[in-house]
Amino acid sequence: MNNDTKNKSSKNVIRVISIILAVIFWFLITNRENPITTVRYDVPIQIVNESIIKDRKLHVVEDYIKTVEISVRGRRNSLSHVSASDFHLSVDFADYAVQGEHSIKLDKPVYTGGEVINYEIFGKNTLDLILESTGEKMLEIECITEGTPDSGYSVSSIDMVPERIPLENLSSLVNEAVSARVTVNIDRLNSDKTYKETVKIYDRNGNELDILPQNVMVDVKVT
Repeated sequence: MNNDTKNKSSKNVIRVISIILAVIFWFLITNRENPITTVRYDVPIQIVNESIIKDRKLHVVEDYIKTVEISVRGRRNSLSHVSASDFHLSVDFADYAVQGEHSIKLDKPVYTGGEVINYEIFGKNTLDLILESTGEKMLEIECITEGTPDSGYSVSSIDMVPERIPLENLSSLVNEAVSARVTVNIDRLNSDKTYKETVKIYDRNGNELDILPQNVMVDVKVT
């Protein structure tokens, strides 16, 4: 091999080594200045056909999750342009609106941004939906007074609007409801007064039931 050939070979080797070193140096600088990191976002779950549950006389037994957590991995500069609103996830209740327990597998959210990232659902990837038939019942409201009117006064009448309260909830819960009561404090009352009070629902043993509270207007007249 002559000297010219040796020189060319040496130059080629030097060029290759220089390129490799440049690439390594570039990676080192990039990883230091713009490292790969991971962030997490809570992405809202859009429920499609949610009203079909009520239309079919069903009631949700326990609240289902409204968001899902996702883990997003990418360069720090890229992630600075990413937010939870860039991800979209929907669940259609149309296929699950029947009485019983449903474990709905969540699809991977759709990313609508333009950054180069990797992402996946972190942790629980199902929506648990428990449905029960809706029960309906109408109860008369009983008014209970506490305290004593001012000296020389007495209650002449008590009127309530409404006088009856409709219940619409889990059938198992509505079936337990036997009475509706509202309490007003008339202690030292010396003039007519209108109260806005919350109606409480009780079972046959006097235990208060966890049914969505409703208000009633109570008009108390004294003489």
